[in-house]
Amino acid sequence: MTLINRDRDSPVSWLLFPLRGDALGVLVVFALLNALADAAGLLGIWLKMILLVAIWAYAFRLLDSVAEGRHQPPEMSASMLNPVDERRPLWLLLVAGIGYGINAALGPSLPAAAAAALGYILLALLPAAIAILSLHDAAPTRILNPLDITRAVRGMGKYYPVCLLVLVLGVFLFRFAAVSPLLRPVSAFLQLYALLVVFSVIGGTLYLRRHELGTATVDSPEQRTARELLEQDKGHDEMIDEIYRLSRAGKLTAAYEQIKQQVTAPGSPALQRARIFESLSRWDDKRLALKIGRELVGELIEIRRSGDALDIMARCLEWDPTFRPSRAADAIRLVNEARDRGQAVVADTILTDFEVSYPDDPAVSVARTLRGG
Repeated sequence: MTLINRDRDSPVSWLLFPLRGDALGVLVVFALLNALADAAGLLGIWLKMILLVAIWAYAFRLLDSVAEGRHQPPEMSASMLNPVDERRPLWLLLVAGIGYGINAALGPSLPAAAAAALGYILLALLPAAIAILSLHDAAPTRILNPLDITRAVRGMGKYYPVCLLVLVLGVFLFRFAAVSPLLRPVSAFLQLYALLVVFSVIGGTLYLRRHELGTATVDSPEQRTARELLEQDKGHDEMIDEIYRLSRAGKLTAAYEQIKQQVTAPGSPALQRARIFESLSRWDDKRLALKIGRELVGELIEIRRSGDALDIMARCLEWDPTFRPSRAADAIRLVNEARDRGQAVVADTILTDFEVSYPDDPAVSVARTLRGG
């Protein structure tokens, strides 16, 4: 199944999610069947019950698709017709019944305003209950725990008001479709969409708040980054193996050309060269590592990472005391960086034969001043 491009993901996309792919087909077919059940009178009651079970099961599966980061809504399956197979609607019905019972029991003893407020509060907790039922490995009984409900509301964060707004709009749309003089299939379509869009928005919230809620996803920015790094590592290892084969055969020029091709590929040259340098630094033959290290030092200085350049410089000096940067200006920069960081040995080594390494360069006079003569 294709996965969502999360660059396009937003609350607006959640509103459109039930109108895409198989979800749109489900809306159309169920709207027609619902209209047929209405026309059938008493005989249509059984069909309505089957449709009710299936659409609530599908609503939870659609929520799962959004929460997991999938690009397309789920397909309708025969298992959704079995209330025992998808039990989350039954748990939600239980919670709704308990909420109604609480409101009915306390309502008569409360002022009218307080009784209404209690009803609205219980309704406002509905998205949290749905979210708990949709979390990976979450026990359904957690929806009966006020502390778990509170944690869910907190975990959904700033998107919880969005869920409430969509819930209110969904209820309004449902009632509007029920009393409007629309054709029965159109009215049923709008009512079913009102249900699915609420679940879609809750699913989107679970996705965006996956770290806080522990949502299980199949695609997320961090998962895509991990896959990309894995592919990069695979390609990097294959390239290093080829370079090693060439270097063992004495074809250092060909090996270096392979490295140049890698560095000129899309991406940060300094980062690519640094990865290659780290791999080559583990070889006994340090000739290629020193060559790449000299180029890397210059690139790091250009991007104002003199500290990292000095670290590379120090490692290269351990392998070859005659190692020097390609440019005299870079050498002076490293001398100052080394002295600032208390690495006087590195600074003195660079200055020792500066005139020999960079003959006729204007920086020679600066080196003599730094050397003290």
